[in-house]
Amino acid sequence: MANQNVKRRFIIYEKAWNIMQQYARIAYETDANEVSGITCVRKIEHPETKKKVWELFEPIILKQENTGTTTELDGDALRDFYIKAAMKHGSDIRFCWWHSHHTMGAFWSGTDEKEIAAWKNDTWSIALVVNLKQEYKLNISIWDP
Repeated sequence: MANQNVKRRFIIYEKAWNIMQQYARIAYETDANEVSGITCVRKIEHPETKKKVWELFEPIILKQENTGTTTELDGDALRDFYIKAAMKHGSDIRFCWWHSHHTMGAFWSGTDEKEIAAWKNDTWSIALVVNLKQEYKLNISIWDP
């Protein structure tokens, strides 16, 4: 049984989770590659606890270069997505970089840690790794203070 005292501050609904899993499965079944994407993050009221939490929603994949062990998003596609997402959802959203490790474990590789560091900003950033066994690791990097 899950620890009921844990403060859950980030949630993802089943539909968004399944979309990421489908992208990961297609990338692996097509080319045995990893895949990466972006998902929007917004503050909402938790449907059960009524406390404020951050929801990961609308995962998407963008133009990228992939191999069996690496994935790199196209900078121009990422910039264009940010603009469209802000126009659609307003300025109160954040973004989470996510990627798959297909049949490997859900862990932070050295390459992943470099990518996480590249997202450094003046507040905080989020990264998520998933695999085909539906395991995951969520990383919250607090950059300031």
